[in-house]
Amino acid sequence: MAVLPSLKTLNAQKKTFLKSGHRAADPVLLTTDDGLTDFSMRPGAMNKGGMSSDGHPLVGVLPTGNIQISKEMMQEERSLINDVFLVTLFQILTETPQMTATEVIERVNEKGILLAPTVGRQQSEYLGPLIEREIDILSFQGELPPMPGELKEAKGAYQVVYTSPLSRAMRAQEAAGFMRTVESVKEIVAITQDPSLLDSFEFDTAIPAIAEIQAVPESWMASPDSIKKKRDARAKANAQQQQIQALPAQAAMLKAQAVVSKAGGGEQGVQPAGPMSQGG
Repeated sequence: MAVLPSLKTLNAQKKTFLKSGHRAADPVLLTTDDGLTDFSMRPGAMNKGGMSSDGHPLVGVLPTGNIQISKEMMQEERSLINDVFLVTLFQILTETPQMTATEVIERVNEKGILLAPTVGRQQSEYLGPLIEREIDILSFQGELPPMPGELKEAKGAYQVVYTSPLSRAMRAQEAAGFMRTVESVKEIVAITQDPSLLDSFEFDTAIPAIAEIQAVPESWMASPDSIKKKRDARAKANAQQQQIQALPAQAAMLKAQAVVSKAGGGEQGVQPAGPMSQGG
């Protein structure tokens, strides 16, 4: 009902657009009063007498107006209708498909902000009470599985987490804020040359949360044990590489120590000979 006037306007504009298109494709012709009496419109036809002796055509086309104006007016009404039906909120990548990951997150965040009032009320006023009521009924009927240990420790308290695409779009603000902050700190690190500023971020916690917001399947993410094995293997490989790179320097140091020791031993062998010869 909110866009019913626009729908009717668009329908009327479409009729005018069709008439303009018909006139442009099959135009109305203008002739003189004593012009051709037998005029053929078929392709390849030859109409004798359609041109004066001085080369001026005796048959003209009636101007049909600017058909582009009709298209622009129709597009305005379509845009209004799409906005009311929230169509534009889901067209995230259509306008600029070549975007970076950060730009995509910002666009999703923008859509999430616009969706928050509508989807938030749906969750708080409709889905929230409905889910709690359904769980209560299932519990009363004994249809629920045994309570997990974590839920027992929480004394049965639980919180519903919505994972629909709209709900994830609402949470995109968290991912966008994190990425903006990291980008800002990277610029500060580049200025101060102090990479320790990045220690303020818990990347091991943020990356799985961002993956969840962006609907990455859990099986595609590495487990904590797998991550630990990868890091241990990387640390071991780095240590071996450092040892290999340090071998030439260690060999040079050992060689220098051997030369010094040899030189020092030779001097000690010569010094006692002096007093003995003097005593003799």
